[in-house]
Amino acid sequence: MPRLTVLIAQVLSSPAAAADTTCARDFEQMTAIVTRDYAGAPAKITPARMPALTALTDSVRLAVTVTDANGCTVQLRRWVAFFRDPHLSLAQLSPPPPSAPAVSGPPRDNRPSLRREDDSTLVVTLPSFGASSKARIDSLFDANWTLLTGTPYLILDVRGNNGGGASSYDAVLRLIFTDSMPPAEFETYATEGNAARLEQFMANPGFPAALKADMGKLHGAMRGNPNGFVRAEPPARRGYDRVHANPRRVAVVIDARCVSACEVFLVDAQFSRKVVVVGASNSGGMVDYGNLLPIPLLGGRHRLSLPIARAWWLPAVSYDNVGIAPALRMPDPTGDPIAFARRVLAAP
Repeated sequence: MPRLTVLIAQVLSSPAAAADTTCARDFEQMTAIVTRDYAGAPAKITPARMPALTALTDSVRLAVTVTDANGCTVQLRRWVAFFRDPHLSLAQLSPPPPSAPAVSGPPRDNRPSLRREDDSTLVVTLPSFGASSKARIDSLFDANWTLLTGTPYLILDVRGNNGGGASSYDAVLRLIFTDSMPPAEFETYATEGNAARLEQFMANPGFPAALKADMGKLHGAMRGNPNGFVRAEPPARRGYDRVHANPRRVAVVIDARCVSACEVFLVDAQFSRKVVVVGASNSGGMVDYGNLLPIPLLGGRHRLSLPIARAWWLPAVSYDNVGIAPALRMPDPTGDPIAFARRVLAAP
């Protein structure tokens, strides 16, 4: 997601000491925060849906007075599920020990890679757009720029990419660019609570000094437009100063594990006339609301992840729980996606 997501994770300290260990206290705090400060609240808490939300709230409020610690988490998540936003989530800080030892596989390799598939086709694999990925992707593209701009067909494999930050894929957009894109920055929900939390993070000694100016602009915009949706800068379309002759055609290979910033990349990439998105399924559908603030709840057992910003494409289009569909869907979902992409690129 946009950089605030990564930034907050970097400066977040450990949760404050618990002031109240009851599930009921956590529930009341959580419902107040979500209904007041969640960026999706204005669109999702509508008069038509209020009766259902009220009935659910009453049901969970009764359940949390009698449930045990683990049952508490179940009940709180039942309430959160009403909003059908994968980014709006609740973590249990002290989960019960597993009943059996967890079986772990090899560590995930998030490094981007490039290989030549044939004389006219390159395949670039982008497993992540996380904080460490920007330098890796930039380095890969810088080292191979002559090859990338001298080869007619390019396959970008983003299967399994679980997101990160939009800045990580800037080099990719620079290569495939043809037409300008809408502003990248999400619109932040300028509630009193969100502005106060941003102020708290900026005051943290670990907050990067280089970003204070930009975040200060966002904070000022929030204070100047209470309960509106704001940006740090006036919206402006994005683009690059050159359209490269090669690659002539680009296939982006997706699956259901492409989520969050990976899906923002799909939206951006499709503004290029060179690009076609291919795959056996839609992307994961976890993208409409972002810039997550992690908020420890007072009971000391839970942390709420609160999206405080919305995507520019709302409300005209919504991708949450639906995903972004491939322009060309593989007829055989068990087939080889790279081979399918090669056939698409080679077609007249």
